[in-house]
Amino acid sequence: MIAIRKRKEPKDLTTYRCSGGTYIGLDTKIKNQMKANLCKEQHGLCAYCMRRVSCNEVEDPCGTIEHYIPQSCPQGQSLQLDWNNLLFVCNGHAQGPLGETTCDKHKGDSKLFFDSQKQSCIDTLSYTRRGKIEATDSHYNKELNDILNPNNKTFRLNRQQVYETLIKELNKENSFSLGKLQKRGTSVSRKSLCPLYRGHIIFH
Repeated sequence: MIAIRKRKEPKDLTTYRCSGGTYIGLDTKIKNQMKANLCKEQHGLCAYCMRRVSCNEVEDPCGTIEHYIPQSCPQGQSLQLDWNNLLFVCNGHAQGPLGETTCDKHKGDSKLFFDSQKQSCIDTLSYTRRGKIEATDSHYNKELNDILNPNNKTFRLNRQQVYETLIKELNKENSFSLGKLQKRGTSVSRKSLCPLYRGHIIFH
């Protein structure tokens, strides 16, 4: 994971919220604007797993809007259209068995104390070369494994493969260095897309 820097919300969302609108009543136009803006501020990556996501319904994987504090929580209703409470996430392997679901599909209505918008939380994370995410804070580590399930077999292998592929590319260029590895991990393309599983690359 990397820290998410929130930007300005869409003007139509501001108008809609101030008029007393609710999340369930959102029309398609405003919802699509929200998806596009959330996707852009996260550079095309899922807020939880750093998998590539799209705001285009015809593309796979298409992302969805996530409420950091669930709407079912006591304060959730008042935050249902709060831009700082909204994230963009992948489909969480929704079609797979329960043990393989991830991100918001695994999280459900659980409340997280680990906040991907806080650098202090992100700084507790470490990654093994085999793609496993761990947190030095025991409470955060339990949340990650029990609520988000980022260490399922598919994600661990994907993170490991992305890292190993990048190392091979740099070695082919005869230009491997930790500095260049980090530069690849932090780079943003002209389409504002970051390398997938960016947190893993930056850590190493």
